[in-house]
Amino acid sequence: TRYTDIISKLPPQAIELEESIIGAVLLERDAYFKVVEYFQPDIFYKEAHCLIAEQLAAKFAVHG
Repeated sequence: TRYTDIISKLPPQAIELEESIIGAVLLERDAYFKVVEYFQPDIFYKEAHCLIAEQLAAKFAVHG
């Protein structure tokens, strides 16, 4: 069916999990260093989350 075709083309996504990870990094500086190896902008499904992740990664790269 058309619905099945659409669903099968969607990448895995967990918007609430993305928001939780970003929130933790924003609230707790050490959280970034605990997830840094996984915290890549391209792992996020939502475009806004990708942009936030890029900015956070850049910030921590400069300011540690």
